[in-house]
Amino acid sequence: MYDAMDITEKELPTYENESDIPSFEMGTSKLGIGIIMSMAALVGIWGTTCLISGLANTAYLHEVGRSLITAIAGI
Repeated sequence: MYDAMDITEKELPTYENESDIPSFEMGTSKLGIGIIMSMAALVGIWGTTCLISGLANTAYLHEVGRSLITAIAGI
């Protein structure tokens, strides 16, 4: 009976260590996704701000079309 208690005490810490590893990996991946989503939101806000600024600086719709074609073609 005493030998069985020694075996149980040795196996329990090993099992606890294995169960801690997946929760640590899950926390790391959630952190990475949160950082990526935050950066994507900042880029989207910056792009929208630039678009609104560009539209506000043009006087006519013709000028917007010409500028868009110039930006896409690179001329």
